[in-house]
Amino acid sequence: MKAVGGKVLSGSKDQKVAIITAGGGNFKLEKFVDLGASFPNSLDFFQGKLIAGLRNGTILEMKDVLETEEPAQKTLMESHFDGETWGLSLVNGQEKILTSGDDNKYMLIDYNTFSVERSGKLATEKSNNPVKCTASTTGVLAPNQQSRSIAYNKTFNHIAVSDNYGEVTIKSFADFNSEPIATLSEPTEWNEVMRYSPCDKFLAVGSHDNRVYVYAI
Repeated sequence: MKAVGGKVLSGSKDQKVAIITAGGGNFKLEKFVDLGASFPNSLDFFQGKLIAGLRNGTILEMKDVLETEEPAQKTLMESHFDGETWGLSLVNGQEKILTSGDDNKYMLIDYNTFSVERSGKLATEKSNNPVKCTASTTGVLAPNQQSRSIAYNKTFNHIAVSDNYGEVTIKSFADFNSEPIATLSEPTEWNEVMRYSPCDKFLAVGSHDNRVYVYAI
């Protein structure tokens, strides 16, 4: 909760911000602002503009929040936010990188502007696999939602993302929200490194089960 210019901002885990007018000990709820993606950890309000720092590593800006029924949201920054960042891959032929980590996010970042072009989720649902061995983590999400490595294939325009169980998901580089192209489940422990061959016809997966798996694309 924060008092700013005669108003009180109150955020909660229901992903909404309450803007309350405070004067002479009286409080009046002006409106709720729906943040959508996550709940706020920090808030500020100035000249009708609301800035919210969210739990998922995003900073949002909303203008004219008191005058507009559904104020437009602008993402000022996006980042990884939980545990560690493990995966890193250059995007061949572009000044961009792919990153992934413990927070169930993989992101395409322009390293000239330090801006996130788009992001995707490794898994939408939690799962547990007691048979497979995982790496230690400071993150709170399930192992299948924690990424350990990421790789980019220019020829076929797709990416490979590996989770903390060693399962590799092949996704479209053009659409992070599309259905998986393939799932590779042979490694029995997490894969700390993956690389496509220079010809892009093979994917090498280095696993902590003491094996390197080579897949034909």
